[in-house]
Amino acid sequence: MAVYGRAGTLKSWLCMDMAFSIASGSKWLGVFDTVPSSVLMVQSEQIEAQYQKRVAKFYKHYSGAAIERINSNLAFDNDLEIKLDSFTGLNAITEDIKERKPQVVILDCLYQLVSGSVSSEVDLKRFKDNIDHMRQSWLTAFIIIHHTRKTYGDDDHGIEEMMSSSIFGNWLDTTIKISSNPPNTNQPTQIEMEFQKVRGAEDEMPPIKFGFNRSTVQFALR
Repeated sequence: MAVYGRAGTLKSWLCMDMAFSIASGSKWLGVFDTVPSSVLMVQSEQIEAQYQKRVAKFYKHYSGAAIERINSNLAFDNDLEIKLDSFTGLNAITEDIKERKPQVVILDCLYQLVSGSVSSEVDLKRFKDNIDHMRQSWLTAFIIIHHTRKTYGDDDHGIEEMMSSSIFGNWLDTTIKISSNPPNTNQPTQIEMEFQKVRGAEDEMPPIKFGFNRSTVQFALR
């Protein structure tokens, strides 16, 4: 699955919330049921000290049995240099998966994890093949955070807005586009989640609108 959108649309915050929900077995966004499962978040944008502060904000919302499940199920790998289209990077994450045995791996974010161009079919195919190898070997689901192309304006171009080769969109099982309005000092940031592709879904999934409170790092349906 890919979760993508323009810079500043809170993709990483949303996937962090997803990781905590899956690890604890609680409803994500109050809508989607989860089963307590092991999650590994691979983060390649922020330095570790900054990222730790973000993680700590989410921990504050849990206690009791939920926090015990999170401590057991949720792990983080902060690496600004790992490249998953390379032999070295593949070995590094494979060793991490062998040790932690996560059922879900969240990759934040694609352009940082590819040494070449995310718009190059050749470069992106190496990344795709490595992910497929790990999916098959370890029965692990992957969630990839990604960005839009900068050339698009306000018109909706669907899945083509993703900054990538066409093989990426064809390969994905699920594609979720995130958009948000500029933050307001008095109101939660308003976010829309659009399901552009859900392979195997019998019914169309409508967009979901919700708010994000930056001070409490909590999401709530509108």
